[in-house]
Amino acid sequence: MRSKPSVAIGDVWASIRVVTGSWGVAVVLQVRDHNHLRDILVLELWKVPGFHHSETLLVLENLAVPFDCFGGVDGKETSDGTR
Repeated sequence: MRSKPSVAIGDVWASIRVVTGSWGVAVVLQVRDHNHLRDILVLELWKVPGFHHSETLLVLENLAVPFDCFGGVDGKETSDGTR
């Protein structure tokens, strides 16, 4: 498995990914609380030259197993024999 690229932003490590669609870049941070998130945004990210816009999304839960949108987990059949 390849390691994900990461960089330090303030006092946290961030995973940065180039994505398609409405966003050009997705930055994933793990922060202590909403005050910590505010500090990272206001004191670090929003000061980057050329930075124009951000949206904040919260992860409520991480799945332990990658999910295949075609009906199974990792492309394997489900218990009822479907994919």
